[in-house]
Amino acid sequence: MKKLLYLFSAVALTLTSCSSEDDSNNNSSDVTLIKKIILTSDDEEDDSYWNNTIIFTYNGTKLVESREDDNYKTVYTYTGDLITKIEYFDGTVLDEYDLFSYNSSGKLIEYRSIGNDFEEKFTYTYNSDGTVSVNEYQGTIGSPTLVPSSPYTYTFTNNELTADDDSIFVYEDKNNPFMNVTGFKELMLPEFADDYMIAFGRNKMMTSTYDESNTSEGIFATHTYNSSNFPKSSVINANFTLGSFIGTVNVQYFYN
Repeated sequence: MKKLLYLFSAVALTLTSCSSEDDSNNNSSDVTLIKKIILTSDDEEDDSYWNNTIIFTYNGTKLVESREDDNYKTVYTYTGDLITKIEYFDGTVLDEYDLFSYNSSGKLIEYRSIGNDFEEKFTYTYNSDGTVSVNEYQGTIGSPTLVPSSPYTYTFTNNELTADDDSIFVYEDKNNPFMNVTGFKELMLPEFADDYMIAFGRNKMMTSTYDESNTSEGIFATHTYNSSNFPKSSVINANFTLGSFIGTVNVQYFYN
């Protein structure tokens, strides 16, 4: 799956799931889980990703894999209740993969994205004032080098990312479709978030993220919700003139 959400960084700066524990206690029958997402966009009609259906498969509340119309597959691997590896397959060919490391408190401390003889790595330091310092590295697999813009700072409010060095993130008090998926909220940072997560926070739904010096640059979303306050549909407008990425994506959400 493509990962165009590195645009966040540029402008503002899912085989069966493996586990070391028995998953039999993860009962998903009484919790809401996202099962299907449909993406459509007149603006990006030449791009199959933006006109696509994604199907999600679970083992209890642990995400096993997602599959797309174009035979792209994403596979998730767990260690305990934390996602430690995600592999992206084009058909049967491994295209790229992600690796995640955590501290003893279960907080993400390192994220590595590896593919096409290239590695991008992020490390996270949790500061006493509640902010998180992020270092970004790029380059040869196994030995990427620090990029000049590092470190940058994330500010969290009530466990949601609300600001970085350049941008503001705004939410409404409704449920992220992946809120009940084991291990997912720990990964919800701009450098990881995949395209269909473009308006997701850790728990809530994002309504906008914009450049604090130019409020017209960013992502702006409106959502409708079901009776359980999970989104039924979204209209997402992206306006990144700096990266020449402007368009509207419509999203439909379906649950168990």
